Amino acid sequence: ELERLSGFVYYWRKLKGGTFYNPIAYAAAIPGEKIFIIHAKSDLSVSWQSVERFAKEVKCRLLLLKSGGHLSASNFMNPRFYRRIRTFLRRPV
Repeated sequence: ELERLSGFVYYWRKLKGGTFYNPIAYAAAIPGEKIFIIHAKSDLSVSWQSVERFAKEVKCRLLLLKSGGHLSASNFMNPRFYRRIRTFLRRPV
């Protein structure tokens, strides 16, 4: 159990530190027109400032909310988000 936990901590630290996978390192290769990010300023897991910088760097669409915490995919069926996501996905690329 301790070995499994230490592996988890190791990978979490890598992820948190940006050395495991950091999409900003690949910004030039990311097709921003295919990305729509919904993010809340109240998210305690991922800072909105870093998401905003990333969205500007890759030139993708960003819907920045005042509140909402760390959103999950289940929220996307909420009409507030669903209409915007549907419109984004239906547009010609």
